[in-house]
Amino acid sequence: MFFNGKEKFKPQIIVDCIYNGNLKETEGEKTEITSCVAEMTKKYRQITPCYSAGQVTSAIWIKKGEFVEQSVLKRIVQIIEKT
Repeated sequence: MFFNGKEKFKPQIIVDCIYNGNLKETEGEKTEITSCVAEMTKKYRQITPCYSAGQVTSAIWIKKGEFVEQSVLKRIVQIIEKT
């Protein structure tokens, strides 16, 4: 959603979460995210290792060239590590 809009809608921080379990097939239109992932890897950098909890893997990415307060990043990591 963020990568298809104007520059002002793009976040500074992304918490990338991947569910590694089985999903049920649902009805309706499927959403293609390949272009969003390509945009993320081009304009953002992963700043943490991958955290795994259950069947979910998470990592934090920040926009290249942006400064993010260390206290904000530490708080996000604490939240991820608790889950």
